[in-house]
Amino acid sequence: MSELPDEFHDTKGGGMSFLSACERRDGRHWGDHRSIEQLLALGIGTNQSRILLPRSMWNVLPGGMPYFSVVTDAQPATEKERTMTEDKTGMLEDGSY
Repeated sequence: MSELPDEFHDTKGGGMSFLSACERRDGRHWGDHRSIEQLLALGIGTNQSRILLPRSMWNVLPGGMPYFSVVTDAQPATEKERTMTEDKTGMLEDGSY
């Protein structure tokens, strides 16, 4: 998460589109959409990233993809925070969208 561009970090840029997460902060391409999805899922699960808008609003974003931010001072997520994140992502119980 720390290698994503500054625009993704909550204390610097505030968040950016999923579509822009395929490049590292040095501008080099690092992965495809599946890799980004896996990184984001890991980030949400460890409270190191968060989705910025509810899934119902993704259709107004470029490519219909979510914006997310990297949490600078991540602490372990509480049960309430995990529930709130699940509500925002629109993820189904089986882990699919």
